[in-house]
Amino acid sequence: MARPRNFDKEEVLTKILHLVWKNGSTNLSLDFIAEYLKLSKTSLYSAYGNKDELISKCIELYDKEYESEMLASFKGNKISDCVNAFLAFSKQRFKSKNLPNGCFLINCSLENEKLSNRLQVQVKQSNLKFSKTLEQTIVEKYPQMQTSDISATIDMLSIILFGLASASRMNYALDNYNLQHLDQLFRDHV
Repeated sequence: MARPRNFDKEEVLTKILHLVWKNGSTNLSLDFIAEYLKLSKTSLYSAYGNKDELISKCIELYDKEYESEMLASFKGNKISDCVNAFLAFSKQRFKSKNLPNGCFLINCSLENEKLSNRLQVQVKQSNLKFSKTLEQTIVEKYPQMQTSDISATIDMLSIILFGLASASRMNYALDNYNLQHLDQLFRDHV
């Protein structure tokens, strides 16, 4: 008869997510994770499955607990308002002493070729969700905008947002960053 689990699965998964977020997944083994958490490898395997399943659960938890809040922050009357709200949220989150630096999904994207096909698809789906949120916001604010312009704008905004979010992680002063020029790009579509 199996011994009952003596740890909180969600609490331990959060610790694992933070560990993977900080160190990446490719260099972490279940042995290392078990040792770090002072749990047996068998307990980890029993609770979460193999390493792929564990990373998959981390991605799901990140989407639920962190990414959804970040996506919700992309709001405002104008595109510059949306970007500024996103940056304010990102700066607050990136300054948190309770979270690892950086973005978990960017880390996963950087490791993409080293991840299994299943995890690559899951990371891609999470990144597409982000792009879809941008698209919905743009279409809502500028319904007459051409599809090709929307696509190009999403690409541009994704690069700007991730670049500025990275800058905020590196403690660059973004408080006075002027994003009003983005509104000029949309002036013809109002």
